[in-house]
Amino acid sequence: MDNKEIIVKITGIAHPPEWLHERSNTASPELVFLAKKALKEYCATHLITSLAFGWEQALAKAANELKIPFTVALPFPGRDLEWNKEDRGVYYEMLAKAAEVYQVSDCYSENAILESHFWRVDRADIILALWDYEFRGNTFNTIDYGLKLGKEVVNLWKDWYSLYHLRKMYPSSYTRPNKRGAQIFEGKGRARFRELR
Repeated sequence: MDNKEIIVKITGIAHPPEWLHERSNTASPELVFLAKKALKEYCATHLITSLAFGWEQALAKAANELKIPFTVALPFPGRDLEWNKEDRGVYYEMLAKAAEVYQVSDCYSENAILESHFWRVDRADIILALWDYEFRGNTFNTIDYGLKLGKEVVNLWKDWYSLYHLRKMYPSSYTRPNKRGAQIFEGKGRARFRELR
């Protein structure tokens, strides 16, 4: 019997943090919680990310916590030049933890971001998406590209929507004012995962 390890490469795509009702560009504990559940559920052995704000950084943080190596696909050099100090700090901290870093485009262009999304999809087995079913924009275009290649796409929008409403209903009363997010209790049930076909 062959005991070869099954390699499952995962990438993510999502709307910007403000569309996800995030309080800042830094991924909230709820978003990281969902990322960890998803990476475990889909047996990830490697993550490919661009470290974009929100979901992609949440996946990278989750992968790091789960000891899953990750590759960073930089869309173009200097993507962080206009970011604030806090956002750059988080970005460089995660970049330093990457197993590999690739630069997809030599310079900025209108298509560089989308090209980097496609580059990641080409190399992944599964795409974990946070997509609100709007049929336009980079998130939809990336999902559409993945489906045309026969990749498995898992849309976790309903799971995120549920977590977002839990956060609104039960705001954290024990955290300091500068902390973000609410406590997540893993023992309260499994997240629902739905596949987009």
